[in-house]
Amino acid sequence: MSTQPPGYEELTACLNANHSDLTAAECHAVVCGILSCQSSLNGDEWSRRILSGELEAEPGENPIGNHLHEQDVEMVKRLITETTTQLDDPELGFFPLLPDDDDSIEERSAALSEWCHGYLYGLSLGGLKEFKHLSEQAQEFARDIVEISGLEVASEESEANEEAFFEVVEYLRMGVLMMRDEILPSDNAPAKGEPPHRTIH
Repeated sequence: MSTQPPGYEELTACLNANHSDLTAAECHAVVCGILSCQSSLNGDEWSRRILSGELEAEPGENPIGNHLHEQDVEMVKRLITETTTQLDDPELGFFPLLPDDDDSIEERSAALSEWCHGYLYGLSLGGLKEFKHLSEQAQEFARDIVEISGLEVASEESEANEEAFFEVVEYLRMGVLMMRDEILPSDNAPAKGEPPHRTIH
């Protein structure tokens, strides 16, 4: 059974208290992007990098985040741990961290755009600088992520906008899992030439 990362508002308060440039959506997406390229992360190190804004610091540089409150570090560590669990969940329990469904479509759409931006940044931090060596499906997903990150935020509360929003979230959800399967093949990955275990529909 998959676990849940910290709630959106809880993480937002933590990031704001530490004057982070990342929104909660971006923070979760950065973690997802890195974890699409690396099977695990040093939770303590990356929590301090995220909260202090030193995401691109080189290993071995001055100690990062010694001024941070430990409860804040622990919250982001939990985000990293539980996001890893979700991404590894064979029952596909992963979901992008976004505002609650009862928040406005404008707020949720803005967060969705931020999530896509953060995911691309996370892929870069994880070591994926270009997509040309990936499958056509993965390249198409990457192009779609770029497009979604720049879409105009929906402001009108309507059933059509709600349906479109949830369709995009589902597409992102399955796309991230597909990307991770391709970049980080598991021990039981299909042989070359066989279809991946998880595909976007």
